[in-house]
Amino acid sequence: CPPPGEVTDNTTQLPLAPDGSITLYNHVGATDLVVDALGYYSSTNCFTATAPARLLDTRSGEATIDGQHQATGIMAASATYTLPARGRAGIPDAATAVAVNITATGTTDPSFVTAYPGTTRPTASNLTPRPGVVTHNTTQLPLAADGTITLYQHVGATHLVVDVLGYYTGGAGGLPPGQHPRIYLPGAQ
Repeated sequence: CPPPGEVTDNTTQLPLAPDGSITLYNHVGATDLVVDALGYYSSTNCFTATAPARLLDTRSGEATIDGQHQATGIMAASATYTLPARGRAGIPDAATAVAVNITATGTTDPSFVTAYPGTTRPTASNLTPRPGVVTHNTTQLPLAADGTITLYQHVGATHLVVDVLGYYTGGAGGLPPGQHPRIYLPGAQ
C-alpha cells in the first residue's frame, strides 16, 4: 500500500453488472478515487499474446527488440514521444491495438504519463511516476492510423520503458481518442 498522501494507479479489466455498473470498495480509511474508462471489448476483438518485447527504452545502455528507439534520453516536462508499434516485435499490419507495460524510472518530480493513439491527448493518465520509485502499469490502447502510440510526460523528467505484451485485431473496441470518461469519488469509504 502506498503511504498516505501518495498517488498510485492501476489498470484493470472488469465485467459490467447487468445494469452496466461496477462496484468499488476501499478496505480501510477514506480515499479519493478516480476512475477512467479507457475502452471496452466488442465481440469481434481478437487478442494475440506475444512474448514480452521492449519497444522503447530511453535509458543509455539498454536494448530494444530491434535496436530502434533506445537510448533516446530522459523525457523532459511536457514532452511527447511517438512510438511505432506495427511491424515490430511480431505486431502485424492488421493490429488495431496493443497491450503494453509502461515503466517510469529515474523520475525527478511527481508526474503523470499518458499513452494514446494519434495527436489528441485524453485527460486520463496511465502512470503516475514519482521520485525514487520505479513505477509501472499495464494498459491496452488503440493504435493510431499509422500504427503508433504517443507518450506524454507531464512534469519534471523521467525515463520511460515500453514493453509490448500482445496485440488486438478485428472490430473496433475502445473509445474515440480524447473521450475517456472520468469519474471522481472524493473521500470514498
